[in-house]
Amino acid sequence: MRSFTVVIPAYNAADYLQEQLEALLHNTVDIPEIIVSDNGSTDSTKALVECFAQKHKNIKYLYSGERAGVSYARNKGVQQVHNELILLCDADDIVAEDWAEKLVEALETADLVGSGYHSYLYDEDKDGYEVLSTSFQQPSVFNNQPYSLSCSMGMKKSTFDVVGGFDESYRGGHEEVDFCLRVSAVGLIHRWVDEPLIFYRQRPSTKGLARQSRHYGRTWVQLATNFSPEFDHHIPSFKLMLRKVLPSLPRYFRQKGHTWSEIRGFWWNLGVLEGVIRYRVLGMLPSRSLVDGK
Repeated sequence: MRSFTVVIPAYNAADYLQEQLEALLHNTVDIPEIIVSDNGSTDSTKALVECFAQKHKNIKYLYSGERAGVSYARNKGVQQVHNELILLCDADDIVAEDWAEKLVEALETADLVGSGYHSYLYDEDKDGYEVLSTSFQQPSVFNNQPYSLSCSMGMKKSTFDVVGGFDESYRGGHEEVDFCLRVSAVGLIHRWVDEPLIFYRQRPSTKGLARQSRHYGRTWVQLATNFSPEFDHHIPSFKLMLRKVLPSLPRYFRQKGHTWSEIRGFWWNLGVLEGVIRYRVLGMLPSRSLVDGK
């Protein structure tokens, strides 16, 4: 098996990171190198990683708090890698025991790979996380453009270098979709492992879900605009989004209890409206921010 490195971006991840590191250490193959790229945590993330590093020589701490953002942390972590292959996961998820083995095997015939996942949701009644659903099929955007989740992704170092890494202008989501679309655009091979290799931890609070959904809606418009004019027809008009959002505002805030689906839908639409105003009406699309100015 070819040598590889796992890169984990982390920010205030002390409550979850130990579980992820232990899962990596107990994978079916020995992982040569694990880099935790700390994006300026103010909790005990650094102390936790350094404690693990004292016991396990393959674990390394990297400070990446010079600029805020998960894409910056990932990019800086990947730039430290000298191995041919790179695997990415997140600090607050849990990899399956054969996660590394399966992704590295898939990279034998691909430049970029992703995998299925379990959605892992906090159950307040049981005071613990349980599997909510399992996804085997590769996700897509704009009808049929496939992408992989950055919480379970593998790539060749050359793939990262060719496209300039993750775009740091995205704040709140869709940076991995943008990355995958750029990889496909230059003709590199993107494969999918249709097995759930990650326990993807979902937002445990309605406030967190609302914030995440709003960010996803806004960055979805950023994504489509970045690939203009190819995906322009997917972006709704300003008037259409106003007609969707305005009538639902009083009804949403009068209602005392909401399902997760209602929360996702309302805040996604609000985020899309925000994105349409920012990036389409006002033309305030952030400039791309890639590694080495690509």
